[in-house]
Amino acid sequence: MEAPSRKGVRCPDSLNKIKFTYEYNKPTINTLPIGINEVEFHKINKQVNNLPITVQIIKVNDLSDSNLLLLKIPFGCIVIDANDKIINI
Repeated sequence: MEAPSRKGVRCPDSLNKIKFTYEYNKPTINTLPIGINEVEFHKINKQVNNLPITVQIIKVNDLSDSNLLLLKIPFGCIVIDANDKIINI
């Protein structure tokens, strides 16, 4: 018996920035193209891992309701707030 396939959103390889809205609450992000260099979240309330190594900036707009410990940051990436200030984790 075949294992069920995981359906994900297919993104064009030319995409370099993506924003997840308030309603986004998927447990993981596993299908982003390697060209993504900026990811923006309204808040983080589920584990975010397996981001492409090309991600250089992660923006989190609502820090008051976010758990940044659920965020696995690629090497060399910075995390910023809604005002573009660097967040030290």
